[in-house]
Amino acid sequence: MKQCRFCGKLIDENARYCLFCMKRQAPLRTLRIKKRVPFLGATLSLLLLLTVGGAIFLMGPKNQVAAADGKADPSFSEELQGEGGKSSPEPESVQEETVSEEGVSEKEPESPQASAGPEANRAEPGTQAEIQDVWEEELPDEPAYLSPEEYFEKVAAIEEEKLAASLPGAVRTRQDLGPYSNWVLLEAETDALYEEGFEEAYMDSTMPLKLAEYTQEPFEKYGCGYNTTGQYNWKLLQADSTMGRDGLPEYKIRVQIQTQVDDPAVTVSGVDTLEVVERVRQHLSQWGERVDVLPQQGNGEFLYVALDVEGLATDTGLYVQSQEDMIAWLCAEVDTCREQRGMTRCRYDFRLVGATEREEHSNIPLSGFTFALYLEAA
Repeated sequence: MKQCRFCGKLIDENARYCLFCMKRQAPLRTLRIKKRVPFLGATLSLLLLLTVGGAIFLMGPKNQVAAADGKADPSFSEELQGEGGKSSPEPESVQEETVSEEGVSEKEPESPQASAGPEANRAEPGTQAEIQDVWEEELPDEPAYLSPEEYFEKVAAIEEEKLAASLPGAVRTRQDLGPYSNWVLLEAETDALYEEGFEEAYMDSTMPLKLAEYTQEPFEKYGCGYNTTGQYNWKLLQADSTMGRDGLPEYKIRVQIQTQVDDPAVTVSGVDTLEVVERVRQHLSQWGERVDVLPQQGNGEFLYVALDVEGLATDTGLYVQSQEDMIAWLCAEVDTCREQRGMTRCRYDFRLVGATEREEHSNIPLSGFTFALYLEAA
């Protein structure tokens, strides 16, 4: 039994029509394999092939002898044409050989294209292919712009040479000078440059990085201009490549200029300022440890004292008559500042900020000294 293809009712296996819906069922498709039977023609072809092959084999020595004597056997060629039918024509690309009377084979000349060799593939002068080759050779590759990091390193090398000429006592370091160093943040947007002719292009730039100028300022300010020494670091915070409004690439650079200025060893009006600074630091050491820090904006305070050797000033609060008096007055002032802030333990720094020589022709011929005090709760 099987199901009807249309209504699904059960009908006989060999039924050609459904008795329920009266629709004809599709006949079963069977694959018929036709068996090939050898026919007489194949046998005759095989016999003909064997006959021709035997004749060629038997007539081979005879034909070689005739070729050596300069004669051809006409019966052999006629027999081949009669038995094997028409010979298949040879392709034109095959080179024909002719036998001379001396028995030496000679090759027919090759075609002009074949004899030309590799030169045939060369472009003729003035052709489009040659013009294109020359055009591609003459076009130079456009140089690539420097990366922002490469640009900064080249600029830093130029600015370092400038600073070495104007401030030989300042040494560049690549180590972070820490949070207590004096620092300024430099942000700049400048044009992108090529490596070739970089120094000249940078000097002519309208937006150079003034690293040397901003680094020299704290050395001159806190070094008092007396052969100041110290170290500085140019810490690269950001180096990006952007597109400017004119469609040309630009660099966006952010650099933190860190400086640490050594104490100037200078004597003003008989006062050894370095000894004064070291004595006050020694006094502060009983309440904490020193950190090497320059006065920052909002940190620390300044102490001013004048040297009045002859006792001309009426207010003795800010005037001292000797170096020892200056040290005692400064120690008392730093203790007052510490106690006002309620610090029992602290981190501190004390240094000379400025000094002025005594002027003989002024109304009050006194020498002035300015010190900076930094206190931080430990």
